[in-house]
Amino acid sequence: LFGDDLLVAPFYAPGDQREVTLPEGRWRYLFDDKEVIEGPKTFVKVAGLSEYPVFVRDGAIIPMNVSRAYTGIGDRDWENYLTLNLYPHGKSNFTVHHTDKSGDLEVSVEEAQTLNVTLSGKGKPHILRIYSEKKPTDVKCDGQALAEGTAWTFKPESNRIIIRSDSATARQYVITR
Repeated sequence: LFGDDLLVAPFYAPGDQREVTLPEGRWRYLFDDKEVIEGPKTFVKVAGLSEYPVFVRDGAIIPMNVSRAYTGIGDRDWENYLTLNLYPHGKSNFTVHHTDKSGDLEVSVEEAQTLNVTLSGKGKPHILRIYSEKKPTDVKCDGQALAEGTAWTFKPESNRIIIRSDSATARQYVITR
């Protein structure tokens, strides 16, 4: 495990397959995260040269620094934003310790009738990359409706809600799906 929410199963022998044992929880393969694998489970994963077995637990909050498109996660225009890759499931919390030592950002995600994402503490311009099988009907930030196409988009090919904020203040997002 790499923290509580990532499992990395590196190749250590020649070949394109690896036996993987996932602990308890709901897991997704990083390179094709539409399929849920219920753990505990042991199975053989086949991966090509451009992939490696990395699994993400549902409920994960993964802070990222995305500056290029080659990962398939974001684009060059995501540079200078804190990207939060979110896999909502129940309630989860994570503390981001900013690498510039400016402070910490508390991230809370709660999946209930609405999806609630709360950022408190030292904010930064950010992009929320949220796994969602359905397009939202409404996205609000601090009680104000956000405009689809400018402040947020839904990418059905990757099941992602993308919310971009240039604000460095903490925010409260409410997403109705």
